[in-house]
Amino acid sequence: MKRPSAESGILARSSPPICQLDGKDIWPVITQGAKSPHDAILLDFGGTRAIRMGDWKLLKPVNAQKKPLESGEEFELYNLATDIGEEKNLAKDNPEKVRELNAKLEALVKDEVKPAEVTIGLKRAEAKRQDEKKGK
Repeated sequence: MKRPSAESGILARSSPPICQLDGKDIWPVITQGAKSPHDAILLDFGGTRAIRMGDWKLLKPVNAQKKPLESGEEFELYNLATDIGEEKNLAKDNPEKVRELNAKLEALVKDEVKPAEVTIGLKRAEAKRQDEKKGK
């Protein structure tokens, strides 16, 4: 597995990481203009989750627990190649594209790690490393 960008580029670590980080290295994208290794970008802001794939962007309203709203609020779908200002919602006209992007969004969300889980894992890994140094 490639090292995530923060580890390989920003931190420029020569020592082994505290724990295995999961991610794709986008440092060449940032520094050399290389093609992104990602086919989608997941966004999460306020009461909305979104996914960007190619020219398409799907917005999905969610509640505070990040669950879909039950009020029947609809998806928003935009073709950013023709509507960069996101003014014309194309969701009703493109139900197949909504299903495709929502399936990808749900797959990405399923694998996300909550910040507290990362912190706890790092603390456990650091404690294990300290124990190994002491010979426990």
